[in-house]
Amino acid sequence: MTGSVKARFFRLGFKLASRFLWRGRLKTIKTEDHSVAGRFTVRCYHPEGKARGPVILYFHGGGFVIGDIDAYDGLCRDLCSRSGYTVVSVDYRRAPEHRFPVAVEDCLLALDWLIQNAQSLGLTTEALYVAGDSAGGNLAAVTALEAKARYSGVIRGQILIYPVTAHYTAGFSSYDECGKGYLLTRKQMLWFWDTYLGGGYSQSYSDPLATPLLREDLEGLPPTLLITAELDPLRDEGRAYAKKMLNAGVAVRHAEYEGCQHGFIGIAGPTVDHSRALDDIVAWLRHLEL
Repeated sequence: MTGSVKARFFRLGFKLASRFLWRGRLKTIKTEDHSVAGRFTVRCYHPEGKARGPVILYFHGGGFVIGDIDAYDGLCRDLCSRSGYTVVSVDYRRAPEHRFPVAVEDCLLALDWLIQNAQSLGLTTEALYVAGDSAGGNLAAVTALEAKARYSGVIRGQILIYPVTAHYTAGFSSYDECGKGYLLTRKQMLWFWDTYLGGGYSQSYSDPLATPLLREDLEGLPPTLLITAELDPLRDEGRAYAKKMLNAGVAVRHAEYEGCQHGFIGIAGPTVDHSRALDDIVAWLRHLEL
C-alpha cells in the first residue's frame, strides 16, 4: 500500500468514526465555510446569541496526515458551545500530498486571513487564542512563536493539547512506555513524522518550524494551557515543552490527566474525560478574561 493510499484509507476511517461518536450533537450551532486564498478551507463556528467576542483559531490533529475539519466538527462545536467563543477551524493541507512546511504555511496564512477579515466576518481579534491537539498542537505552538514578530501581542493565549513538540529521534521514554496498546502508538508516530517530513527528514526535524521543543525563542509567548495524557507516547515531550516555556518566563499551566490516553479530548467522542477537560479549558479561558 502506497503512502497516499494508506493516508486516504486512515482518513476515511477517522472521519467515519468521528461522525458516529458525535452523531446528532450540537447541530444547532451555526457554521460557515470560507476559502483562504483558494488553498484550503476554514470553518467558523458561532455561539448562539453572541457576536464579536473572543475567537479560538483551532488546528486539528491527525499526525499531519489524517484528520480534517469534518472529523473535528464535533469537538469544535462542543468547544464553541461550552466557551461561548467563536471557533475557527483550519483545514490545512496534509502530507503526503503536501509535506512540511506546507501545513505550517497554511496555519500562518489562516492567522493572516483571520486578522485581515475579522471585521467583515463580524469578529474581533482583541481576544484571539490559538489552539490545537497533537499535530495541531505542534502547529498552534509554531503559529504562536511566529506570531510574536508578525503580530506582537495579538494572541492572548495558546491551548496545546498533547502537542507534538519533538521528533521521534529525541528518544523520550514515553514512546516506549506507552508505545503499544493505545490509540496512538510508537509505530504510528514514526509513520506520521516520516510522511510529514518526507525523504529529507534527517535535516528537517531540526527545522524551527517543525519541532518547537528545539526553539530557543520562547520568551514572550502568551499564557499557555498545556495538556498531557498519562498514557500517551507524546507525554514526555509535552512535559518538556511546558518546562522549557516556564524556564523562559512564560505563564504556563500544565495539566496531566491520569489514566487517559492520546485522543481522549474529542477523538473518543463526548466522554466523561473529554467533558472534564473541556470544562477545565473553559475555566482557564475565563480566568484569562478576568
